[in-house]
Amino acid sequence: MGEITEVMSAGVGDEAASPGSEKSEEEMMEQSHSASTGSKDIQAGNGLFHQSRRRGNGSGSSARSIGSNKSALLRAKLEGSRRSARECRARRKMRYQCLQDMVNSRERAILTLRRDLEMYKKLCVELDEGRIPKALMNALMAEKHTE
Repeated sequence: MGEITEVMSAGVGDEAASPGSEKSEEEMMEQSHSASTGSKDIQAGNGLFHQSRRRGNGSGSSARSIGSNKSALLRAKLEGSRRSARECRARRKMRYQCLQDMVNSRERAILTLRRDLEMYKKLCVELDEGRIPKALMNALMAEKHTE
């Protein structure tokens, strides 16, 4: 049993046990427990104080890097969203401009048709009164010359 305790204490504790060490099994178990959990019992003054130290699993720096990766991903996502919104506003502006151009074109066509309609109304009124309008005579003469 002496050999087993030597191996256990050498592998678990901070100091290696020599074959002649006089540690009890309880002390070795306590030492083993404190080494595995990272806690220590400190004797100060007239009593024992239990001090524990958390052992990190290496996630401290990786947690920061994961956090920075998340914030970088969030910034990239926000920037993509902003770019998409800018492009959407630009497309909408172009669409409205195109629609406005179409409306202006149709309004000009409507004005031209209204003027022509008013002119034909006047021609009809003059013809009904028995007069031949000059504009109609000129149009008939121009058509005769082209033939």
